[in-house]
Amino acid sequence: MEQYKHTRKTIFRQAALLRLEEAEFLKLKYPSGCIYLGGYALECMLKYHICTYNNVLYLEELNKPWLFSNRGHDLNLLLKETKLYEPIFKSLFLSSSFNLANKWRTSLRYNPNKGNLNEARRFISAIIVLIEYLNSK
Repeated sequence: MEQYKHTRKTIFRQAALLRLEEAEFLKLKYPSGCIYLGGYALECMLKYHICTYNNVLYLEELNKPWLFSNRGHDLNLLLKETKLYEPIFKSLFLSSSFNLANKWRTSLRYNPNKGNLNEARRFISAIIVLIEYLNSK
C-alpha cells in the first residue's frame, strides 16, 4: 500500500510566502503571533528546498521519518538538509539572521502573552532576509 503523500513541495513554498505576509500583518498588534508565523514560514521554505535539492515532489519520498516528528520543526536540521547551510554560514549577514531565527520554537504557539514589538521586528527582519535568499535559489 502506497503511503499517503501530504504536501507537494510547491505548496510549502506558497505557504511560506503567505505565512510571512500574515506574520508581518500581526507584528504591531500581536508580536508573539508574528514570531510564531515567521518561524513557521521559514520552516515551510526550508521544506520546499529539501524537496527541491532532493528532486522529489513530496517530503515522504525521502523516507526520513524525523521530518515528521518534532525534529522536523528544527530549523537548523532542516537547513542542513537543504545543502544551503554552508553558503548561509559563509555570510555574516545571513548567518546572524539564521542564528536569530533559530531561536524559534513551536511551543511559542502556546504563549498566552502578546509578546515584545522590538523582538518581533528583529525576528521578522531576519526571517525576511532568509526567505528572500532562499526564494532566490
